[in-house]
Amino acid sequence: MAGTRVFDHYEAEYLSSTKQAAQGLEYLADLIPGGEKDKVVKATASALDAADLLVQQMELEARSTSGETKAQLVAQAKDYKSGIALLRRKLRTAQSTTSTKSEAQARAELFASTDPSLRQEVETQHARLLQSTERLQKGTEKLRAARQTALETEAIGSSIMVDLEQQRQTMERSRATLAFANSGLDRSKKLLQGMGRRAQANKVLMVVIIVALLSMILLIIWLNFFFKPSHTTQKDGLSPPPPPPPMPPTLV
Repeated sequence: MAGTRVFDHYEAEYLSSTKQAAQGLEYLADLIPGGEKDKVVKATASALDAADLLVQQMELEARSTSGETKAQLVAQAKDYKSGIALLRRKLRTAQSTTSTKSEAQARAELFASTDPSLRQEVETQHARLLQSTERLQKGTEKLRAARQTALETEAIGSSIMVDLEQQRQTMERSRATLAFANSGLDRSKKLLQGMGRRAQANKVLMVVIIVALLSMILLIIWLNFFFKPSHTTQKDGLSPPPPPPPMPPTLV
């Protein structure tokens, strides 16, 4: 397919650019900091930029195809993109560090015509300087770790303070709820006491009424069975009045 031929063309240019970048990275390992190293770094970076543009073109070309070929070409372009990212990381590492071989070469060139005893003293001082630098780096790492620990402790303390504040608010709300419940219980207790007193008074009143009713019933029974008034008794010594005289007979 025409699309595959275009992709193959971009791929060939990509491989050429990445090969140039890889050679530059290998060459950088033997160089000391200076003008030549800077030139190699720039050339390597330019090769990687060109390879990156080619990968973008390959991605566009891969998406313009169809079928199984499209998936294969897209995956291949992604792999090439990952390869460029790896080469860029190696380039950054080469820019920030100097190899042991380059340092040894620089020292050899610097002390080639120097007195051996002086060179030995310089080497000793250099070793001491390296040790001091290492100790400083360790101290810096310890300080960084202590700072990180302090920040974490501060964050934990802040979280604890927030939790304590929330618990305090919860306790205050619980205390207010308990106070309201206690006031309600006091009112209920007084109400129950009043109801108890009224019930006791009603009970006493009921007993009095029952006793009064029983007394009245017993009195009525006693009056009916044990007390009968006499009809022949004269009152105040007076005799009963005489009967009326008979009426004269009437004539027919």
